[in-house]
Amino acid sequence: MLNKKDTVYYTRIIPNCGIYDVLELKIRTVTDTYFVGVEKRDKQCFLLSYNDIGKIVFKDRKDAVMKVKEAEEHKKVISDEILYEEY
Repeated sequence: MLNKKDTVYYTRIIPNCGIYDVLELKIRTVTDTYFVGVEKRDKQCFLLSYNDIGKIVFKDRKDAVMKVKEAEEHKKVISDEILYEEY
């Protein structure tokens, strides 16, 4: 069970955009079906379900990092285009 002011780690994995992050969240609100975490650096809020615990939300940072590394190893190539600057 989560309580206010607990710290959890959210794995933000968006393969289509190439985003593989671990965010540190401090729990702000706890209800029966959901909880809200505030990101440590930029104070962005995330509304999460208790079903997310163990899938994309972890209490241990090592577990979150392993989940992100695993997703990053199996990522698909989005584009093989090379961008050049025009002068």
